[in-house]
Amino acid sequence: MKTSNNLICFLVIFALPVFGQELTKEFSKTLPVTQGTSLNLNHSFGEVQIFAWEQDKIEIKATIRVEARRESTAKEILDAIVINVNQSGQTVKVSTDYPEKGWKNVSYNVDYEIHVPASNPVSVESSFGNVTLTGIKGKVVTSLKHGDLSAEDCMGSVTLENQFGQVTARGLGSPSKVSNMNGDIEIESVQGSLDAEGRFGNISVTNIEGDLKVEGSNGDISVNAVKGKADISNSFGSTEVIGIAGSLTLDCRNGDITLRSVTDVTLNSAFGSVDLTDAYAKEKGISVNNQNGDVTIRKVKGNVSVRNTFASVEAETIDGNLDIQNQNASVVAENITGSISIANSFGPVDLSKISGSVKIHNQNGSVDIATIKELKGDYDISTSFGSVSLELPENPSVTISASTTFGSIDSDFDLNIIEKFNKSTASGALGDGKNTISIKTQNAGIEINKAGKK
Repeated sequence: MKTSNNLICFLVIFALPVFGQELTKEFSKTLPVTQGTSLNLNHSFGEVQIFAWEQDKIEIKATIRVEARRESTAKEILDAIVINVNQSGQTVKVSTDYPEKGWKNVSYNVDYEIHVPASNPVSVESSFGNVTLTGIKGKVVTSLKHGDLSAEDCMGSVTLENQFGQVTARGLGSPSKVSNMNGDIEIESVQGSLDAEGRFGNISVTNIEGDLKVEGSNGDISVNAVKGKADISNSFGSTEVIGIAGSLTLDCRNGDITLRSVTDVTLNSAFGSVDLTDAYAKEKGISVNNQNGDVTIRKVKGNVSVRNTFASVEAETIDGNLDIQNQNASVVAENITGSISIANSFGPVDLSKISGSVKIHNQNGSVDIATIKELKGDYDISTSFGSVSLELPENPSVTISASTTFGSIDSDFDLNIIEKFNKSTASGALGDGKNTISIKTQNAGIEINKAGKK
């Protein structure tokens, strides 16, 4: 332990800063401008802060810092750093020139604080330093590398681009476009449309007054409160969407999807679960096309269509028609008011609290129907290598036709059951026989039960 402590002290001593002399110089310039005059800033190595104000002039202030081992070296570099300001017509150009001569063990940067008329456009290209924009109502175009980019109350057209840093924006105008690589995006309150694109970072978007388009990869996406339509794509990250007034289109891969309070959903996804609750189908309905992930859908007003493979499908409280195609997993549906159409294989199908017509085609899986709220349509049920269990109200009005091979038929109702060789059949009319029920299976039995006696 003593040897380790000595080693640590040794490393700390040699980790002390190598720079000893720091010099600073202040720069200031004010230019009278007319409405519409743009500010173009080209900069690197330092912070940039741009504020709007209600004056017809652009004020540029900068602090130049240099740190070196020797004061003479620091002064030489300080004098070599030049801030260029050129005004021509409706444009003010500002740039930072650093000396080309190379020095060892030196550090330098230039930090800007700039005020511009609120309605004038601003363009910034910078690297290796944070950029902050506040209160600008004119057009904003900003490109940054290696720093955090933030914008607040910029109510004109806004374009924010960044790499290797965060993007944070609150209060943007329309249209707004934000892109980032290797950093998070966080946007709140956009007065119109927003187009956001991110790679290798999370994306969070809240309160969008217009349409929204989000493209992400290798990061999570969170969207909340969009008054227009939304188009979202993502890969290798989860996607959560809450509160979309317009139609919602999603294309997601390799991540779980959570949807709440959405409208007219068209979803294509793979290798992730889908959890959708509280949806309204105005025109297009709810369409989910998934692969290799569980699908759960609850509380939908309108028609629902689901396609899935290698994972389960659950639908609950659907005030409309339900269409499910699945493979290699179970299907469960409960409290469905409209017609039901299910095609499945290698998994059971369980229905309860249903009211409309039913068409089920299953393979290598059982079919179980319980608690029929109202018989309002025909039932067509077929499966193979799986049993069929049907629970009917005590006094149904149906005509039943059932058959199986290598299995038996049991019924609580007075049906004509015939067993001959390897085949069993059952038929009969109950009540006025208004609706028809057809059941076919192979290598399994059929049960037709009265409610409460199953």
